Amino acid sequence: MTEVEYQRLPGFESLPLYDADDPRCKNLIRYHDPSYTGELIEAQEFDEAERRLSERDLVPKGGIREDQDGTTVVFAYFWRTR
Repeated sequence: MTEVEYQRLPGFESLPLYDADDPRCKNLIRYHDPSYTGELIEAQEFDEAERRLSERDLVPKGGIREDQDGTTVVFAYFWRTR
């Protein structure tokens, strides 16, 4: 998805969006919180991220921006609760 699409996702507009080479992006993909199952959901397409928002056991956590063949793409990340 694009950065504009990411910002349109409810709940993501105030969450961090890191560049892929930013060390803080590891906080989105590694965690030690017992209230989560350890399952990380990554959504690259806007439609998939929108659909995932309706899953009650998924919590939006932020995004990672990366360059793919000269195009910037954004991945939205969700954590699954127990």
